[in-house]
Amino acid sequence: MQPAQAPIYRKTEELLELTFELVERIPKSLPNRISGEKVMDALYDALDFLYLALKKEQKGAHELQCMEAFALKMSKVKTIYRVFLRRKVVSKKQYARAQKLFHDIASQAGFIMKGIQCVNAAEGSTNVHND
Repeated sequence: MQPAQAPIYRKTEELLELTFELVERIPKSLPNRISGEKVMDALYDALDFLYLALKKEQKGAHELQCMEAFALKMSKVKTIYRVFLRRKVVSKKQYARAQKLFHDIASQAGFIMKGIQCVNAAEGSTNVHND
């Protein structure tokens, strides 16, 4: 499967689409505009890290580092969404939609990261026996 076909990638793209819709409607005050740009930048970075982590050639420690960077970027996006909700930049309905996507993405990311850690642990124990 290509990275862009993975369910986690598609869910992250869906969050990006939602964010596009929201950012287009954000009042043009400077703090809101800057926050909108930051959330978009963080989502673009998250997609880049996710793509690298899901590539077949990228396995092991590099894959885990990419997933950790992805999780960090998604944490930033989630924080900005919470601020948007408190400032009434997004509605409760829009926030609930984003929260559902965050939950789905986090569940899939956790599953992927556990799989990477299990593979790394198995490879580490195999390498110990080959010495």
